[in-house]
Amino acid sequence: MNVLLPAIIDCYLLALRTMYVKYDHLSDSCASYHEPEIPDAYSENIYHSTLNEWYSKLIYKYEQYRVIKKAEGVSVPKQEYDREAGIMPQVPYARMPVSPSTHIISEEDVLYGELRQSFITTVEPNVVNLRKHIILGGIFFVELYFQPPQPQLLVSMEMSITRLLVPKFLKEVKFRVPYKAPAPAPAPSSTTA
Repeated sequence: MNVLLPAIIDCYLLALRTMYVKYDHLSDSCASYHEPEIPDAYSENIYHSTLNEWYSKLIYKYEQYRVIKKAEGVSVPKQEYDREAGIMPQVPYARMPVSPSTHIISEEDVLYGELRQSFITTVEPNVVNLRKHIILGGIFFVELYFQPPQPQLLVSMEMSITRLLVPKFLKEVKFRVPYKAPAPAPAPSSTTA
């Protein structure tokens, strides 16, 4: 592996430490990675979901039946209904311009469109949106440290001396270099002969 450092770092008495991590854990801990909460309608079990759909169809049938009869000049007595209590109106058959099933599907499409819009993540210009991009092949960590004291071999005797500097720990070199993105590759041009 070759590491190209900025010209301001000459690597004198410095140590370079690299680490390769196959799993991209930075994406998992990024704020733009996690999805927002989904509505309760998408996390219901099948029984409650079909029951709510049936109630919605009955209420839609009743409301449309009243509109149709009002247009014909017939008065329909108002029925009380409560979705939570399970009290639904009794609706006789009437031909409707939009069937209850089609109406429910269109409502679900609207809800799905709103849900998709809520999943769009906007981030600051200097932040990578990890919902759009994915890091493949893992991550390389490159760290620069001041070189710790190295053992010195004496020529005349078979012993080595190490200078004792307390406390003994790796001290990280602080440096910042502004990143300049490379220019995009030129678009291929087609020439005709």
